[in-house]
Amino acid sequence: MVEGVVTRTEEGSPQGGPISPILSNIYLHYVLDLWFEKKMRPACQGEAYLTRFADDFVVNFQYQRDAHEFQKNPTDRFGKFGLELAEEKTRVMRFGRFVRGDLAKTGGKPDTFDFLGFQHVCGTDRGGKFALVRIPCSKSRRKFLAKSKEWVKEHRHWKRQDQQKQLTRMLRGFYQYFGLNCKPKLDGVRREVQRQWVRTLRRRSQRHRLYWSISNVNPSSNYLMRRRYSMRRRWFVRHAIRRKARLAVRSFSSRGVPAPTVLRSSRLMLNAPP
Repeated sequence: MVEGVVTRTEEGSPQGGPISPILSNIYLHYVLDLWFEKKMRPACQGEAYLTRFADDFVVNFQYQRDAHEFQKNPTDRFGKFGLELAEEKTRVMRFGRFVRGDLAKTGGKPDTFDFLGFQHVCGTDRGGKFALVRIPCSKSRRKFLAKSKEWVKEHRHWKRQDQQKQLTRMLRGFYQYFGLNCKPKLDGVRREVQRQWVRTLRRRSQRHRLYWSISNVNPSSNYLMRRRYSMRRRWFVRHAIRRKARLAVRSFSSRGVPAPTVLRSSRLMLNAPP
């Protein structure tokens, strides 16, 4: 069903449907998983591992000749079952702990690949040892920011507190999936969501009173960040009380009546701690 219109298909599965990954797991379990474990893996001279999620898979080989030999076989294997490999997404590359050291001699850098929304990078830890670094890929970030931008535009009439709650939930879900030692990337996404929200709120009216503190979205907490806004609000309340007190003192002095003691000491009372 697309936009309320039911479309019946005789072959294949609907794009993005919940049944698609289930059928992929059942079908590829016999087409790829069992075939790799029983036929391809014993024929490899080194270690070989297969990692698959639905219709996306990554195969690791110890030796380059095993990788090139495996690259020839899946085309024939999938062709028997009416499947095809996406050539633009299929490639053979060097990746691992020894690649960085080998390419450093020639001034090159190891390649990266995207899998399940993450960009996998050959990195190092604080001790200088090899570490597999996973950061949100650019496609995942663009997709999330486009979704948040569309939501903000469609719900610009909501109250600020309600918008803040929903954006916090969206960012928290993004953080829970992609939060794997990639704080700079996550902070960049959060700042961009804040800019989208601020730009949308400013377009609601030409005479807006918008402060940056109200747009603070904190996905790591379950409450709204209102501290700065409340402090600014208290300053406005104090300023209003002092102004009323000064006006009252002027009115009393203009009539020749001494001002009450409470009004004279109002400035001291306002600066006192609550």
